[in-house]
Amino acid sequence: MNKETSNTIFLNGKNKLIKMFQLLSEKEKNSLLNKVGQKNPKLAEELRFKSITFEKIFTINEKELRMLFQQVNPSILGISLKGSPVQYQRKVLSLAPREYAEKAFQMMTSKINDEDKSIIKSRQKVIDSLGSLNKMGLIEF
Repeated sequence: MNKETSNTIFLNGKNKLIKMFQLLSEKEKNSLLNKVGQKNPKLAEELRFKSITFEKIFTINEKELRMLFQQVNPSILGISLKGSPVQYQRKVLSLAPREYAEKAFQMMTSKINDEDKSIIKSRQKVIDSLGSLNKMGLIEF
C-alpha cells in the first residue's frame, strides 16, 4: 500500500522499487539514481547495486568482461549464457581466453539437471560478480 504525505512517497518495500529499476532503460535508471543520490547517496548506491540485471554482461566493454572472467568460473558463465541470444553468447565467449571459452561453451551446450533453476543461480552469481567489480570501481555502470 502506498502512502503519500507532502513531498514524500513511501513504497511498500525496497524490493518493489528494485524490480521497477530493473525494468528501466539505462538512461532512465541513471537519471533517477542521480536524483535519489542527491538526497540519499547510500540508498542510491544500494539501488544501483541491486538493480543490476544479467543482461548487463552484454553491454560492458572488453576490458570489463576480462575482469569478469577472472571472477566467474567458466562453468558458471556457460550455464548463465544458456538461453541468451546467440550473438551475445558469441560476443562474450569470443573475448574470453580460449581454454575458458571452451569450458564455458561445453557447459552452455550440455544438458544439465534442473536447467532453469541452474540458469537462475548461475546468472545471480554473474550479477553478484558484476556488482562486486562495480563496488571496487573496476566496472562502471
